[in-house]
Amino acid sequence: MLRWIALACLVVLTGYEGCKVAWLRSGTDVVGTYTSPNLRWQAVVMSCDPGAMANFSTQVSILPTMAGISRRLAWCGSGNSFVGDDDHGVVPLGDKGQIAVTVVWTSASSLIIRFPSGANVYHCESSSYGIKIECRATGRATIR
Repeated sequence: MLRWIALACLVVLTGYEGCKVAWLRSGTDVVGTYTSPNLRWQAVVMSCDPGAMANFSTQVSILPTMAGISRRLAWCGSGNSFVGDDDHGVVPLGDKGQIAVTVVWTSASSLIIRFPSGANVYHCESSSYGIKIECRATGRATIR
């Protein structure tokens, strides 16, 4: 039995390290974390640099708050609730290559993701984990 537990721990740690290496290669930086009023959820805002052939994108993932695991899940997961970019320079970028995205929790089960006008929004979920999501431009913006 002890061997199985040791093997399970080894598999988990190896998987985490492999994921961490993949994250380092992908150029993902956490820009901000916004915690829900009931402290059960986090909206993690990330800037992703896919390399020389594509633009930076800004992404938001909604994740359960679990003692620091949320960021690891955001780096390794693909369930982003929001994805947008600067539309080839129309919107200014921040120091980590991100567009100015802010998250406002309106309740424990509802939030607003704000992004600058002129940004291209490629993806905006209406809900995640039962949390209602509303995406709003701070002016006019293109939503694809």
